[in-house]
Amino acid sequence: MINERSIELPGLLKFIQKHSANIGSLLDVGCALNEYSGDVSQLLKPSAVYDGCDLEYDPNVAHNMRKYYVCDLLELDTPAYDCVISISVLEHVGVKLYNTVYPLLAQYRLFKKAYDMAVQFVFFSFPFGCKGEYENEYSNITDEQLGMFLDITDGRAECRFFYSNNPPQGNPYCEVSREEASTIELNKSLGVQCVCLLGVDKCQEH
Repeated sequence: MINERSIELPGLLKFIQKHSANIGSLLDVGCALNEYSGDVSQLLKPSAVYDGCDLEYDPNVAHNMRKYYVCDLLELDTPAYDCVISISVLEHVGVKLYNTVYPLLAQYRLFKKAYDMAVQFVFFSFPFGCKGEYENEYSNITDEQLGMFLDITDGRAECRFFYSNNPPQGNPYCEVSREEASTIELNKSLGVQCVCLLGVDKCQEH
């Protein structure tokens, strides 16, 4: 089946594999119900710490982790991690998770907290495109929001964008430009058509 995970999971695992030698600790934000925790734990060094944070407890995911924190990331008080990841979580913040009248602020605060908690590496994925909301589920992250996230990273982020005109019909995702991706409208019947993968290495020159 073709959906956003077809892009997100290979992208995440490639990112971790590339940097695994320098990852001694990793925090997975919004980790419940994920399909990749076993693969992540296999890619990390045997000595590496793999922790998760989510509002709901998932024993199947927790099984692959050292600690599983059931809380809001903004309330989490732990030492920094070498790497912080978050897969298809940001778009739910303020819409489905921590429902608020200020979802854009909630999304910004979560991204900033995750970025600040990372010593070196950050990886996020989220639906991207025109402003739009699937009521009580998720909203597209817009180009304006992405610009604010990139400001937080001080230009260190590398973003890639992938688009499918019809994922439910099995049409594959193809890489597109940021400009092209920013024009994609949210269509509930077609699912997530456009995905942004955002990776950061804070030690990389920019």
